[in-house]
Amino acid sequence: MSNFVLDYSKKQTLQISNDAFCFLYYGEEPLDEDNLEEANEVSEMFSNNFYIEDDWKVVDDSDLIECTFVPYVEDQADYDEYEDLTKYIQQQIKWLDANHIRVWWFNWDERITWRLRFIPINMALSVFIQAIKMRIL
Repeated sequence: MSNFVLDYSKKQTLQISNDAFCFLYYGEEPLDEDNLEEANEVSEMFSNNFYIEDDWKVVDDSDLIECTFVPYVEDQADYDEYEDLTKYIQQQIKWLDANHIRVWWFNWDERITWRLRFIPINMALSVFIQAIKMRIL
């Protein structure tokens, strides 16, 4: 099973009808069938679905909404499990063998990855406790 992540490098800002926007953003049924077709065309542009950023705005003197679509792409990262430590920092763990793991911390906001190190499994508990402390503070 694949994991998917948002790819901000491929985001697109589009102007779509208010009706199509409400269908895509809120799930409301469109008033006009043409707007449903427009919403489907936008959906087809993103094969793995998308996220609409919250900074959308109404275009002056029209019934259009300008919004940014961020597509989901298949995650190519090589990890076996992960844990979200904060809103933006994710701890990713790769099992190397029965006694060792490799740990990364990934910052979603800045798109930065820190590889911590190879960790013997008996030290993993202390790393986990430190991560929990970060989450609480």
